[in-house]
Amino acid sequence: MANVFYKDYTPSVKFSNSNKPTYEECLEYFVRFLHNFSIFKSKDLEGLEKYWEYCVMAKNDAIVLPGEVCEHIVFICKGAIKHFTGGPESQYIIEFASDCDFSAGVRSFLGRIKAVDGFVCAKRTYGLRISYKKYHKLIKDRPAFEQLLNLINDKANQNIRNRLTSFQSMDAKGRYELMLSQHPDVFEKFTMQDVSNYLGIKAETLSRLKKEIDKV
Repeated sequence: MANVFYKDYTPSVKFSNSNKPTYEECLEYFVRFLHNFSIFKSKDLEGLEKYWEYCVMAKNDAIVLPGEVCEHIVFICKGAIKHFTGGPESQYIIEFASDCDFSAGVRSFLGRIKAVDGFVCAKRTYGLRISYKKYHKLIKDRPAFEQLLNLINDKANQNIRNRLTSFQSMDAKGRYELMLSQHPDVFEKFTMQDVSNYLGIKAETLSRLKKEIDKV
């Protein structure tokens, strides 16, 4: 679940330390983001600290790994998370998530089943997270949040279908340009190795494409 449809909704919140938002700043950022959705009433957005807790994750910390049950949904305020499939020796990156994205193994989270995919921090990440128990209390108290999760999950699935289509219909340059349109800050958040893995190309091919596009 990542990079769904709300990058244009990114709140203009100035953090006191741009790289290390506080809990209060993350809550403000989150509430301003949620104001973009007409499904919410003002009372839905009050007192969210009862449900969402502050989280700070180091590089390589996992939200969930393959074979585990996903215990949290995370909203990223500052940082980067990669969604991958495969084992430790052969990982394939499916999607990137960064500021103003949600990230979680939703099927595992909701179904309490072992995750097939993994979600791991690519750099130190700050944000909010909600547990399974608190999520069910939230949607009981404020049903609009279940609508939001459904919207996000549906769009995330569409993104994956579009990504599959891009491998069938585009060459490496086309996929690279599509990635930049969706993740303009990708090189600030993720390594060249991560990006080349995501694109399904060799690192030297990525380096060549980057030089070509940067010249334009």
